[in-house]
Parts: sequence; C-alpha cells; structure tokens
Amino acid sequence: MVRGNVYPLRRKCGKAYCHCAQGQLHVTLVHSTNVDGRTCLWTIPKERIEELNLLTGRYRRFRSARAEFVKLYVAMLRIIDAIERIRKREA
Repeated sequence: MVRGNVYPLRRKCGKAYCHCAQGQLHVTLVHSTNVDGRTCLWTIPKERIEELNLLTGRYRRFRSARAEFVKLYVAMLRIIDAIERIRKREA
C-alpha cells in the first residue's frame, strides 16, 4: 500500500510560444501525499503509473474499511455498555 493519490497535473510551462499559452496545458501524472503536514508532489515515471495506481487504490480501500470497522466497533461497545447497565440493575 502507498499513502496518497495519483492524478494528472495540468500546468503552463511559461514559454510564450508554447501551445499551453493558448490553453492546451501540459499534463503530468503526479503522486500526491502529505509529509509532515505539507502536501508533496512527485512526478511518476511512465513505467510506475500502473503500480502506483494499484497501491494507492489499495491504501484508500484499506482506510475506508478501517473507518467502517471503527464505526462497527463503537456500535458494539455501545451495545455492550447497555447490556452492562441492564445487568447491573438486575443484580
């Protein structure tokens, strides 16, 4: 798994005669992630695009599943606490 996201970054190069000056921006695939509270971008080599898409997708699915697990765990604790309160009253 790799934390972050892969997406196309569109930008101008700054050359007055380039096609990007007329609105056809340059496209570069980048890997974006947070490092020490700052967003960092890395250009992805063509041979690693597929791999990074797969690994970042796995990370997002893992984090989503983890969040769902935490919700279920909290619900389970509430039920256990309710059972405890009921049983204390019975004693």
